[in-house]
Amino acid sequence: MTDKTYRQATLCVHAGATPDPVTRARTVPIYQTAAYVFKDSRQAKNLFALKETGNIYTRLNNPTTAVFEERVAAIEGGVGSLATASGMAAISTAILSFTALGDEILSGDKLYGGERMNSSARPSRNSGERSRLPMQTTHLHLKTR
Repeated sequence: MTDKTYRQATLCVHAGATPDPVTRARTVPIYQTAAYVFKDSRQAKNLFALKETGNIYTRLNNPTTAVFEERVAAIEGGVGSLATASGMAAISTAILSFTALGDEILSGDKLYGGERMNSSARPSRNSGERSRLPMQTTHLHLKTR
């Protein structure tokens, strides 16, 4: 797609993808692969050093996932997005991105149960502190240094 402003419905269907130049297919293909072939050892070295963009291993990036991430960013008006394999992975990524050793995480009773269990185990691994507020909320409060 171009820099033209599209409406939400168009972004939901087309953002992040272009028709295949060979087959002219409009739908994004699903790449069911775990690994990719490199042109040579220099390309592999550059990819792993992040000096060159490209696919290395599906758990790191995948052409199908890249289109999804670009589409979500376009729909939300963001500069980028990150797809995770589960809600717990998304929650953990978000929390761990903003916290450091010694930060406090305060949460209410209504926080998703899996995250309460995950968070209660986190301090022992990171030597941080854990507090829980007895309130009816679904929010987290992060106190960082």
